[in-house]
Amino acid sequence: MSRKSFLVTLGLIVLLGAVVLTVVVWLLSCEPELYVQAEMPAGPDRVRLSQEFEKRAFDLFNEIQNEDDWEAEFTEQQINSWLAEDFVESNLARQLPEQISEPRVALRPGKLFLAFRYGGPDFNTVVSLEGKVWIAPREPNTLALEIESFKAGAIPLSPRFLQQELTEGARQNNIDVQWYRKDGHPVAVFRLQADRRDPGVQLRELELKDGALRVKGRSLDPSLRGMPEWPFSIRKAGSS
Repeated sequence: MSRKSFLVTLGLIVLLGAVVLTVVVWLLSCEPELYVQAEMPAGPDRVRLSQEFEKRAFDLFNEIQNEDDWEAEFTEQQINSWLAEDFVESNLARQLPEQISEPRVALRPGKLFLAFRYGGPDFNTVVSLEGKVWIAPREPNTLALEIESFKAGAIPLSPRFLQQELTEGARQNNIDVQWYRKDGHPVAVFRLQADRRDPGVQLRELELKDGALRVKGRSLDPSLRGMPEWPFSIRKAGSS
């Protein structure tokens, strides 16, 4: 090969590499439409909606502790407002890796979309998960999540890493996880209160609607409820 041919070949390889790198960076920088739509602009409305979420969650917590039957509904706007406001100041947020920020959700009939930014100020990508959620038939405290999509930007990711992280995180919170495949998709089956033969609290219904989440259940035995301490702090009206 002549020197000129070698330089031309090398130049083509460098050019091809630059094109591939540019395409990969562009794909990683793509933001899912649902993630963009779920953003709640800062301001009084977002603060109010965040407070509404915490109050409804607190009321639900009290019902579980003190009532036989309980039910609550949360809107997508309330959840995303809380994630952008009070969540970032909570102990729950401090438990996340520092590379994770700006989590958001979108709710559709029977489906959950969850996404967050991953990275630093110089470069980050939106990691997103989309899938179906339902309660296993005849098993009130058992949730199933079918992962239909798992991406960084527009680039599909292998669910294997997610499977390991979900399993370890769930088991640390006394949730047993089993995996199987359905129509080529991984499905996680979460069994709540896994250490109790007769759980005192039963989640009987979980409905994902367009823009809202409804939960319904029953507290069977106050002595077996075993609820943890209230994990949030209600911001008083008018405080900052």
